Amino acid sequence: MLDGKIAIVTGTSRGVGVGIAHELLRAGATVIGCSRSPLEAIPGVADHPEWGPRSAQRVCDQGDYRAIDAMVAEVVETYGRVDILVNNAGGTVPTPHVEDVPALVSRIQGAPASDDDLERTMLFHAFAIQMNLISPLWFAIRVYRQMRDQDGTGCIINVSSGAGHPAGSPTLVSYGAAKSGLNHLTRSLAEEWGPHARVNCVALGPT
Repeated sequence: MLDGKIAIVTGTSRGVGVGIAHELLRAGATVIGCSRSPLEAIPGVADHPEWGPRSAQRVCDQGDYRAIDAMVAEVVETYGRVDILVNNAGGTVPTPHVEDVPALVSRIQGAPASDDDLERTMLFHAFAIQMNLISPLWFAIRVYRQMRDQDGTGCIINVSSGAGHPAGSPTLVSYGAAKSGLNHLTRSLAEEWGPHARVNCVALGPT
């Protein structure tokens, strides 16, 4: 179904990102995953030897647009094109005040650390918005710059959340706001980029 398609999936060190990567590989796509932590391969690929030649794992700090640019450029140089982007990376923990749960915050890759309670809270909320809204936008912009010069079949999928519902999401303030913004971003980019790429969003429940 996706034979010959080149896909980038963000956040493939675990969880949903790994599952998405596996389904794309199962459908015949070549998948390049990325995460902050260095991994030899997308987890689980070793159990499917036939996927090996069609998969790769890269390190990418999505809080740095230059790192995003470099990764996408490498994919294009290696494979010649990008057909699919899945903006999956993100995540947060349910907390209105980060000083209350430093142990939970430490579970989030790249989450800011500080000995000052107020600073840790402020930086964490900024980090949640960066990773769940700004970084997906950066990735989408960079990939679209490639897709617009291709054949008009590009596909960008943003992974959102039920926390982005307009009703609000107490204790998930910054995460919910970022995912709500991602929903709006998806609608706007779908209209703006429509002639060259499809932009869609899937909103997940608890995972």
